Amino acid sequence: MEPQGTELLSALAAGNQARIILEITTSHSQQQSVTPLTLGLAVAANQTQGKLICIRPSLHSCYGLEHVVEHENKHEHDCNANGSATELRVGDPCEVVTDIRNVDFAVIDCTNLDANRLRLLSDKLHLNPRGFIIVANNILHREQGVALVDQILKGKR
Repeated sequence: MEPQGTELLSALAAGNQARIILEITTSHSQQQSVTPLTLGLAVAANQTQGKLICIRPSLHSCYGLEHVVEHENKHEHDCNANGSATELRVGDPCEVVTDIRNVDFAVIDCTNLDANRLRLLSDKLHLNPRGFIIVANNILHREQGVALVDQILKGKR
């Protein structure tokens, strides 16, 4: 993602007072662990006194994220009531998101998600009924984008 895109998404999340921010990465690569986007979303969560929840498919893809979580936890005056502005979850995104409620802002990396997995993921997301923003990154096939938008609009009206 271009640096300007990262800044835009961070500002968009903060400007919309997003309290629950999701970053879902489906790549198993260590190169995708801590990205400028992760840091930008962590800053946005800090500004809104919200929470960034980073979802990674495996521990291998979490390299470096523990430093972001540790840093956020040291600044308790900047954190939410739970004591942490950043949370790390590992596993299948379709299973890990089931207990997250009222998502205001989500960035989904669609690299390893086919249309069926995107439908399942969007069905499991519990979005804020007052409004939400979803950014889908790395959509490689038209079917992926159509599946995501179609499922969200169908199930969340």
